[in-house]
Amino acid sequence: MTNDHRTYTTFNYDTLYHCDIDEFITCDVSLPMQSTNSKTCILSLLEDEKTSIFTQCDFRLLPHMSKQDVFELSPTSVLLSNVDKIAIKCPNETNIIQGCTFCIQNIPCRCLIQTSSATYQPLLVHCQEDSESKTRTYPINLALIHEFLGFDQIKSYF
Repeated sequence: MTNDHRTYTTFNYDTLYHCDIDEFITCDVSLPMQSTNSKTCILSLLEDEKTSIFTQCDFRLLPHMSKQDVFELSPTSVLLSNVDKIAIKCPNETNIIQGCTFCIQNIPCRCLIQTSSATYQPLLVHCQEDSESKTRTYPINLALIHEFLGFDQIKSYF
């Protein structure tokens, strides 16, 4: 997005991989710029405009297409997707707990998280010492809610 927030462009990982990234992202490719006046799905998501997200984005529920994965959200939390079981291995104890379809798991300092397909190594720096909790939260997936309830039924909540 440009500094004046009037135009933006989108690109894929391969394009970004070949760019120079420092204070700015500099790419040796010519990408079309789009106006922020005309709404698109990606712009609606970026601006967190929930009503526009439902009208601009094409939602499809593909329950068997989601793979198991772990994404780092912060130094003390990860997003778990389609995980059956999770091991939280800390210096003094190991806990095996039930996984989840889509949740945010807090990670205590110096603890490793392991699933059947991924291992998230413990942080030894930038770790919040007061974060000893193994709590879990469940984010709302608008696409999933839209699939089951429909836009008309849920638009009053947003």
